[in-house]
Amino acid sequence: MSWQFIESMRTLQGCQFPSPTLRLQAEFRWEGNTDIEISSARLSASIAEIPGANWPEMPLPIASSDISPNRSMYVNVALPVERRFIEAIENWRSGRSVPIRMEGHASFNYRPVESFELQVARDPQGKDRRVLRTLGPSSGGQARFSLQLQRDQWLEVLKGLGWNEFIVFEMAVRPLVRHERFKKAFELLDHAQVALRQGQWASAATDSRKAVEAAATAAAPDGDQRARFDALLAEVLPDAHDGAKRAMLGNLMVALRDLRNEAAHANSLLAQVEREDAELAFGVAVAVFRYIGESMGRNTKER
Repeated sequence: MSWQFIESMRTLQGCQFPSPTLRLQAEFRWEGNTDIEISSARLSASIAEIPGANWPEMPLPIASSDISPNRSMYVNVALPVERRFIEAIENWRSGRSVPIRMEGHASFNYRPVESFELQVARDPQGKDRRVLRTLGPSSGGQARFSLQLQRDQWLEVLKGLGWNEFIVFEMAVRPLVRHERFKKAFELLDHAQVALRQGQWASAATDSRKAVEAAATAAAPDGDQRARFDALLAEVLPDAHDGAKRAMLGNLMVALRDLRNEAAHANSLLAQVEREDAELAFGVAVAVFRYIGESMGRNTKER
């Protein structure tokens, strides 16, 4: 006895409340040749291309009901999601316009139903027949299903989960590549992240600046700060045709230094580091280190 997944009545949707979930309404058709009574249903699913991105089997909310051959039942599916689950998908997608494919199966427990008409004594309402309904032994069946979301559909799901487009863009890039020689720099970057979470805006901006300066010092211990920046840029972007890229990255590092120095040394008490300043400084520092890691990794592969 088999079931068939017909379609999703609504495209997959993201919902924030009461807890983050992916939701859809699915139609399953009973292809057996007898009437049945559904007693329970369960579902499991996974994102096909991502190892570990799966939902273990969970019960589906259904009401006990009779279904005739070639008739459908409609199931509301709610799949819980955590932030790290979405991060795994976004890291795999890396901003690419690739479809996201969800696969899984639903299992149903049911009992065949047989009905008999019995002749009985006429009752006060004038009826002389009764329908006797009997249930057979419990059985089970499964139906596989597959859904595919294009890029625009997936971005709508993310918005429904509360991820605005800027967060989606941030999470679409790969994690930082932590080179061992920049250990001190990454320690300072981690300190900046902690300070940012604790609302210590000045410390977050300062440690973000120091992290970039520590990376430059690792590249060239001697010389003034500009010379150390230039040495780091030459190592990260060594080719002659990378002049524009070196200028871009160098300007970011200098701007990060100037942002913190202005607040630290200005005579006006109004020149304070606010939350947006700290977020900008940390964001720039992370972008610089991500760029350094990706570029140096590419250089190593090309040698």
